[in-house]
Amino acid sequence: MFRLWSFLSLGLSSFSFDLSSFSFGLSSFSFDLWSFSFGLSPFSFDLWSFSFGLSSFSFGLSSFSFGLQSFSFSCSTLGFQYTTKISIFGYV
Repeated sequence: MFRLWSFLSLGLSSFSFDLSSFSFGLSSFSFDLWSFSFGLSPFSFDLWSFSFGLSSFSFGLSSFSFGLQSFSFSCSTLGFQYTTKISIFGYV
């Protein structure tokens, strides 16, 4: 009876050790998920660079509309129209 009890307790001890190894495996899996989220971080940096490029593009459109606004302002006086047109073509 003593041998049966010692063998049974030894088996339970080995089983708890297996659970510890299983939780260690889950820890490694969560580390892999952390590495995956770290891999997504440079991708979001690329999206940030892309939005920065769109910001520069909208700034270029703003400058272009400013040139058109100057052209419509020069149309008010007829004698001053030709010289302003040349300066706008040089600006664009």
